[in-house]
Amino acid sequence: MKISLPILVPIWGLLCLAPLSAQAALVEENSSSFGTNSLVLDTQSGLTWLDLPFTTGLSYQQMLSSLQAGGTFNGFRYATEQEVLGLFNSAGISGLGNYSVTNSSVTSFISLIGDTETLNGYPGIFGISGTPGTAAPSQMAVAMQALKPDGLTSYVYVFSVTSSYGDGNPGFPTVGSWLVEVPEPGSHLLLLAGIAGLALNGVRKRAILRNKACATAPSGAASL
Repeated sequence: MKISLPILVPIWGLLCLAPLSAQAALVEENSSSFGTNSLVLDTQSGLTWLDLPFTTGLSYQQMLSSLQAGGTFNGFRYATEQEVLGLFNSAGISGLGNYSVTNSSVTSFISLIGDTETLNGYPGIFGISGTPGTAAPSQMAVAMQALKPDGLTSYVYVFSVTSSYGDGNPGFPTVGSWLVEVPEPGSHLLLLAGIAGLALNGVRKRAILRNKACATAPSGAASL
């Protein structure tokens, strides 16, 4: 039995896409403003993150000003606490707690997103999110630090509410901000339009092929 090409192509496409949706990956990208490998794309959430070291030393209020039009970080926004936790999960760090200082998921993630501090001889990351704490003016802080909770150095993945990084408080040189890129207006519409155009083009080609087949079919042949 012959399988027509229009049936075979969609099946092949689904098989090729299946591995991509089954496993998240963090991919480095370039930024025209911040340089080579200054961004990290999370293929699971679709969010693009700015490397943490670019944001250290700025208070919450200073960062809010810098996110406005004309500011250094215009085109980005504060990530929520849940978005930050989702990023850690995509990096293979799925739960709060202690991790070995040699854990490959942790070390690879810190290398990608950039370290903001060094504790006990190991690089660490510390950043605040845009999620407000339970009592203003506090903010959520999400960190992976090399501490000694049991007398031995290990990475501690923790998030906490603290007023130290809320409104009116100064920035700290070892604390950054979790920022995600804001999609350009209309980018999603352009993508949908492109997909619709491809689909329409496929329908037109199938119609042309069908018409040609009918025109050249022997008389008396069974119609499809």
